[in-house]
Amino acid sequence: MPMFYYVDFLKEYGMLKCRELLSYHIDLQKDIPDRVKETVDRCKDSKIKIRKFRKSKSKNELNGFTDIILEEFKDHWGYSSVSKEEFKTRFGLKDLRWIVDPSLFLIAELDGETVGFRWVLPDYNIIFKDLGGKLGLVNIFKILLRRKKINRGRFIIMGIKKKYRGMGLGTCMNYHILVEMKKRGYKSAEYGWIDEKNIASQKAGKKIGGEISKIYHVF
Repeated sequence: MPMFYYVDFLKEYGMLKCRELLSYHIDLQKDIPDRVKETVDRCKDSKIKIRKFRKSKSKNELNGFTDIILEEFKDHWGYSSVSKEEFKTRFGLKDLRWIVDPSLFLIAELDGETVGFRWVLPDYNIIFKDLGGKLGLVNIFKILLRRKKINRGRFIIMGIKKKYRGMGLGTCMNYHILVEMKKRGYKSAEYGWIDEKNIASQKAGKKIGGEISKIYHVF
């Protein structure tokens, strides 16, 4: 059923669209736009340091990450307030160090304080779709064996404390991620989902070469 018919069908039965979520496609076989590199050069003049996630200090890393999520995302659509401990437990974040790829999880830091982060994952869906929904020992072995063959990334989430926004931190972290994925031979990346009213994130996706590839309707 074509999407426009599907949307009309839902409306007919009293379901109203309340939001659109956008997903951007990034072609990593193209050069990184010059305007991104210019922003990175400006970031170098600040005292903010951008580094990789440290697995050996995952507890401290998790605390900084959680603080930003709970504080800076509270005004986002669909956000539900939870305690810090519940947030870690509910989403399995205590085991974060086992799934994080340090080169794809960047921390922006000023004088030891976490002021921002960018989390990207290899797109494991490339592997998962062949596992038949099962995760036994054999399939775990298949994941470990095939993960180096993944050639696509997924921009999951980014957070920056309000007082440090507008400094180009997001673009700077995105740049380092793009460089890393290109180094690995990734051919593309998905940037999303982005709330239709989150103009800043939409601009950030376009700035690094993203083009809208999917629109998800929430009813």
